[in-house]
Amino acid sequence: MKYKMEWIVLFLLFILIQLAGAAVPTIDTIIINQSSYNPTENSTTTVKVNFNVTDLDGTANLNNSACQCEFDNSQTWQALYESASDTSCDNQTINANTTQYTCLVDMQFWFENNTYSVNVTVKDNETSVSNATETFTYTVLIASVLDTTTIDFGTITSSDYGTNKTDSNSPTTITNTGNQVLSLKITGAELSDSTGLSPNISVSDFYVKNDSSVSGSLQLSSSQQTIPNATVPVEDSASGGNTEDIWWFFSMPNTFRPGTYSGIWTLVEE
Repeated sequence: MKYKMEWIVLFLLFILIQLAGAAVPTIDTIIINQSSYNPTENSTTTVKVNFNVTDLDGTANLNNSACQCEFDNSQTWQALYESASDTSCDNQTINANTTQYTCLVDMQFWFENNTYSVNVTVKDNETSVSNATETFTYTVLIASVLDTTTIDFGTITSSDYGTNKTDSNSPTTITNTGNQVLSLKITGAELSDSTGLSPNISVSDFYVKNDSSVSGSLQLSSSQQTIPNATVPVEDSASGGNTEDIWWFFSMPNTFRPGTYSGIWTLVEE
């Protein structure tokens, strides 16, 4: 009987030793400081994520360096470019068993407008893993910049009459600084002489195209028109992939009166 009791005591001690350090960390509610974020033109927007982790074996058992916070929009075709993460989240001890983590993740301006999952992962020193997920919305940003706002056909002489002249500043380069593919629309206008002595130059004498050949170009109108085949793509991880070039042409009449001509044309990206 004595031998049996000793065996039971030893068995219980073995079970207690096995159970020590076996607590799995748990993640409390993830708090994102906003439910919706607006992209910052041509820059980044920082998303702040806080969450508490409790480990009944004590905060010293948490592996702080293994804490991760990752964003994903679940669009597998863009997953390479549109995931963001913080693998060095700050940590602060709340009590003996709880640590609060703060993660800051930068969202690029060109990341797709979508609902993003916030996935947080923590580990303890026994490599027990805990995961939790929350979501937020990244909104639409339509934005662009032009490398010049001036179209200049220079000084025209009689030898230019009846020819096609290209704007000296062409191509005009449009850079997409948002997260939407842009189409280009143009509204033309007549050019008027600054002195008012010469008749206006018709808007129909001007053309635009997304390459340097005047053939097949779009004749301008005082009504808004879409420039064919001219789109400005969204940036990706490779810088410089978010531009479009357009050229401006003047199909000059066989004669017109001297003057200094100007007008305002409106280029819209949407």
